[in-house]
Amino acid sequence: MKKPTKHIVFIKKPGRKSINAFITDQRENTFSYEEVGSTRRLEKEKKKLSKDYRLAHYRFVLGRGENIYAHAKEALRQWKCFDLDWVQLCWPETIAAVGTDLAILGNSLGLWLINAVRILDVFDEQTTDHRFGFAMGTLPDHMIVGEERMQVIWNQEEDLVYYDLCSFSRKQRWLAKMGALHVHRMQKLFALESGLAMQRAVDHMKKEAINSTEN
Repeated sequence: MKKPTKHIVFIKKPGRKSINAFITDQRENTFSYEEVGSTRRLEKEKKKLSKDYRLAHYRFVLGRGENIYAHAKEALRQWKCFDLDWVQLCWPETIAAVGTDLAILGNSLGLWLINAVRILDVFDEQTTDHRFGFAMGTLPDHMIVGEERMQVIWNQEEDLVYYDLCSFSRKQRWLAKMGALHVHRMQKLFALESGLAMQRAVDHMKKEAINSTEN
């Protein structure tokens, strides 16, 4: 595991060149935690996780039926879950694949923070509940330690489509430890706004599909 760098907090927004260099530097890093993949079965695995971890689970209804599920999958492929004013995925054109390193750029309290993650799982399952999504784990150059799974689920029995997020995390950097309450608020705010962003994206795709049919 490479020692974390100090350059994840900026007064000015870092440019694309700097962010690309930051992403490239992650290649030699490994995950910053041992419980890699535990979000796949978080309910079963949570008893094995350290008590230092904070667990979170959010679910948002996107609609009903196969068409909505198809729109939800496409929205997730396009990273619409990161379509927020204060958080940016670097970069949205990236295709989700296991082993891909990403940077998440955020703005809070007048500071720009850049955090490194790696995709550890990508799935498209067609079982009782259809599921599509991916999981990302933190690398050492991150304010916190942990894992997050983002997925869309089509519950066949209810015919409901959900956007689902689950995660476990604990503080790593001194700034996160000092501002623990603020970090928790930002994590919750991200989850809520990410859900709204997915709802907007799916609604937009639904309207576009209707307009296309009518024309």
